Amino acid sequence: MVAIFVVLTILALVGVDLALHGRRRSLALQPAASTASPVLPKGLFVSPGHAWVELQRSGLVRVGLDDFVRRALGGADQLVLKSTGEQIKKGEPLLTVVRDGHQLVLKAPVSGTIRASNADLAARPGRLTASAYGENWAYSIQPSRLGDEIAGLQVAERAAQWLNAELDRLADWFACLAPARPGLAMQDGGLPVSGALTQVDDAGWQGFQAHFLDC
Repeated sequence: MVAIFVVLTILALVGVDLALHGRRRSLALQPAASTASPVLPKGLFVSPGHAWVELQRSGLVRVGLDDFVRRALGGADQLVLKSTGEQIKKGEPLLTVVRDGHQLVLKAPVSGTIRASNADLAARPGRLTASAYGENWAYSIQPSRLGDEIAGLQVAERAAQWLNAELDRLADWFACLAPARPGLAMQDGGLPVSGALTQVDDAGWQGFQAHFLDC
């Protein structure tokens, strides 16, 4: 009962937040323009492994990869999705993103049953070049332990602050690679350019997975 109350309270707060910003269709939101910081539309949660989560009125949640991962990749060549009906647990491999022959694996932010996989996104992964949000969700999931697991997600100001801290951590991580990769492109201020991950070797991809996604 307590878990249900927590979820209902969060849904109510998210609804108020969206209404105050004049955004009645949560994933029709357009993220604020930014050339540096990763963005997260109002009302979305983000996991430590860089998956975003949207709570829907139906009780389902939509899940996708966040803008931090999209920017590091600069896009995607292929997305490997699980099938409708599969059950997943929080922390298990959920989505494989392929770029230039390398793979990154996004971990499930919540436990539950996959009710839909976004076949249109899988057929056109290049859509991620422009945005990680909106209709570029990967799964619709019926959560099974949301009341317990939602505490591990962040939303609103805390999510924005965390994403900015992650960007700083990414810049430091790339800076450590720079002596071995002198051609690694960085923006003014030392921030990695979009797609900077495509300039590193296999060990770099494995390092990104370990440091930023295996959380």
